[in-house]
Amino acid sequence: MFIGHYGVGFALKKADTAISLGLLFLAVQFADILWPIFVWLGLEKFTIIPGFTSTSPFVFQSYPFSHSLMAALIWSLIGFGIVMLIPLKGKKSLAAAIIAIAIFSHYILDSIVHVPDLPVTISGSTKIGLGLWNHYWLSIGLEMVFLFGGLWLYLRATKGTSFAGKYGMVILAVFLAIMQVMSTLQAPPDNPRMITGMGFILNLLIAGIAFWLDRKRSPVYSRYSGETVRFVKRAGGLSIFSIM
Repeated sequence: MFIGHYGVGFALKKADTAISLGLLFLAVQFADILWPIFVWLGLEKFTIIPGFTSTSPFVFQSYPFSHSLMAALIWSLIGFGIVMLIPLKGKKSLAAAIIAIAIFSHYILDSIVHVPDLPVTISGSTKIGLGLWNHYWLSIGLEMVFLFGGLWLYLRATKGTSFAGKYGMVILAVFLAIMQVMSTLQAPPDNPRMITGMGFILNLLIAGIAFWLDRKRSPVYSRYSGETVRFVKRAGGLSIFSIM
C-alpha cells in the first residue's frame, strides 16, 4: 500500500490537531523510509518481476528490520519514547500514542494488500499477507477510500487560512491518487537502487509538502469537544472572545 498510508496520517491529525501533518506522514511511512536504507546496507532484499501481482511488480525477499510485525512494534515503541522526551504543547502522552499508532499502522495496512511476504518476527520464518494486490481494482479502490476518507476527516478538523491552506491538501491528495494509478500502469524501472532512491526521496518530499501546507491551516474547534469558551462583553453585547 502507498497512498492509503497517507490517509491514516490525515485521519490521525483529527485526534490531535497540535501534531504536524508532516510528522504524521513521516510516521505512517516510517517503514518505507527505513526500507531503502536497509536495502542499501545489504540487510534487506527485493527483486522486480513485472506482472508478479496485478498491482505491484515487487518481490520482497527479505525485509524483517523494516516490515516485520516485531519491527513495527519496536519502531512504534521507539517513536512513543522519542515524543515523550521532546518538549511539546498539549498532552504529550496523547501525541506519543498517536505517533506510535501511525508507525504501527503501516504493517496493518500492508498486510491487507501484500501477498504473504510480511514477516512476523525478525527471523522471518512466518509470513502473512491477504494478497489484495492480486485484485487490481479492489486494491486501488481501497487505497482511494483510505486516502480520501482520511482527507475528509482532516478537512473537517482544520480550516484553511490562505489560498494554499484551503486548496493545497486537496491538490496534494489528487496528485497522490494520480501518481498511484500511473505507477501501476507504467513499466517499473529495472534498477533496484533507482527505485529505492526515488521512494526514499519521494516520501520525504511529500512529508515536507504536508508540513508546509498544514501550517496554512488551523484547528476547527467544536462547541461540544470540551474546549473552554470565554465570553466577554463587547459593544454592549456578548461575543465569543476566544477558544482555549
